[in-house]
Amino acid sequence: MIAGIVSIAGITTSFQALGQVVNDKESRAADDIRLTDISYSTQNLAYVLSSSFISFIMQIITFIVMSGYFTMVNKISIPSDSYLPMLGFMLLGAIAATLLNEIIIFFIHSSTTFSRLSAVIGAAAGFAVAIYMPYGTLSSGAQTLVKLVPSSYEASALRSLLLNKISNNQMPASMRQSMINYLGIHFKIWGHQLTRLETAYVIFGMIVLLIVIVVGLSYLADRKRKI
Repeated sequence: MIAGIVSIAGITTSFQALGQVVNDKESRAADDIRLTDISYSTQNLAYVLSSSFISFIMQIITFIVMSGYFTMVNKISIPSDSYLPMLGFMLLGAIAATLLNEIIIFFIHSSTTFSRLSAVIGAAAGFAVAIYMPYGTLSSGAQTLVKLVPSSYEASALRSLLLNKISNNQMPASMRQSMINYLGIHFKIWGHQLTRLETAYVIFGMIVLLIVIVVGLSYLADRKRKI
């Protein structure tokens, strides 16, 4: 639950933060900015950096609240050596989620459309990180769709960090593997089960791809403005 909800917070808060892009388009504030020497790419970079920061901070706050609750109520202790890797995955997840949301926001020009889509994104995020339905219960096609969302890898890595101590010390090997497959703790790509480090590489690769797409869209918008 902690892993899934933290990942959802990263998606939804970055999307809400990027709502400023839509507001600036609708109020024509974006047009005022374009009268200066600031390029569309630079403007987009400012939106992405600020939204990524908000997403990262909100994930940390969500984690603190949830871990504090489960510690007090259920007496669950989270390994202290997991905190730093978790922060790393939260940061990668925040950047990836923001870039993906930026691509979506690029095609939205009214606050009405944004508010309606925001509700859809909030609901879809739960399925995207396999929290509403466990990963192991999904069809192969649905599992493939889940693996196309960067935040699902963040959730997978967080599950691994949070459950590693329990699964290693208190479960037989066969039961541990069943739990990994059912909860989606380590995704498989082409039959290979990813390690946490490989999961980080996958997220980083997705970030690079999303940056290329965002830069490409920004370049097209710049050319359109100059024509």
